[in-house]
Amino acid sequence: MVHWTRAAHARQQRGLATLTVASFLAAGLIATAADPATVPSAGLIVFTGANNGQIYSVSPRGTGLKQLTTPASLGSSAATADSPALSPDGRRVVFIVNSGSTQQLWMMNADGSKPHVLPLDAAPSALIHPTWSPDGKKIAFSGQDLPRNEQWLIYVVNADGSNMQTITQQFATYPAWSPDGKWIAFDSMDNPAVHDPTNDPGGIFVVHPDGTNLHRLTPEDTGPEQYPLWSRDGKRLLYSRLPPDWQSQTIYAQPLYEVLTTGSGVRQLTTGAFNDFPGAFSPDGKQLVFQREHDPRSLNFHLYVMNSDGSHVHALVPQMLGRSPSWGGQPTAR
Repeated sequence: MVHWTRAAHARQQRGLATLTVASFLAAGLIATAADPATVPSAGLIVFTGANNGQIYSVSPRGTGLKQLTTPASLGSSAATADSPALSPDGRRVVFIVNSGSTQQLWMMNADGSKPHVLPLDAAPSALIHPTWSPDGKKIAFSGQDLPRNEQWLIYVVNADGSNMQTITQQFATYPAWSPDGKWIAFDSMDNPAVHDPTNDPGGIFVVHPDGTNLHRLTPEDTGPEQYPLWSRDGKRLLYSRLPPDWQSQTIYAQPLYEVLTTGSGVRQLTTGAFNDFPGAFSPDGKQLVFQREHDPRSLNFHLYVMNSDGSHVHALVPQMLGRSPSWGGQPTAR
């Protein structure tokens, strides 16, 4: 599982487009925008533009596209931004800034103003996928402390970057906080010493924010599973699943699945020869924004929206490539 999870993360970090959007439109691989009347207007979606590695915002209708970060606003001509996550009140965005050989946790307002570094105590050298607690007081993220420790672990910090705690001791990435704040889901493996996903395919685990009661949630007889996402009501977890024989295939499908938080009721949501990765539910929980890779060899990511039951799949911003979407409510007054 180490290999497939790190490979997926590396593809996202390096996911600059090698083909133009126009070529995909001509080939019919990007859907046209949906009828705005069928798309809810509530909330705001932020994401990383795959062409330039900067953060954008857009309405759920696909209108009002706005670039929020630039290399200049991040303090370096080489700086890129990734993994944006809107706070529960919709006022702030936490994200990762890559500046050459270093990665840092940053914060800004939802309109892109006041970007600044979150100082972390003894911060890991590599960071991915920050996620907010439902009360907006804490942030969880995956970190890898190179060169001392090659293991990816889950960390929890206060929203101001203070009091960093390690809550896992085994390989763990892509944390997702439950709506009631009692659990953090993540992808991992049963035996972190096993690096062969064909022998230890890995799955979705949950743990309390204090690091207690860690256990596997998804069944153990399925393919490698990753990128967990809680439903707004906290009753289901979405995730992306590879086929058990994915390593022997040149092109493979990686659809979205859901499972009840009891560990039962596994159901496939998306179909087709795509790699799909969960992003975020709409504030009312009725829709989902996610990223889709039409060809795992292309490093091209597209943003889509669908109903929570898997129906009515349509492109969000067909005019550009994007990844790592987050969907939050409209900013609330202080």
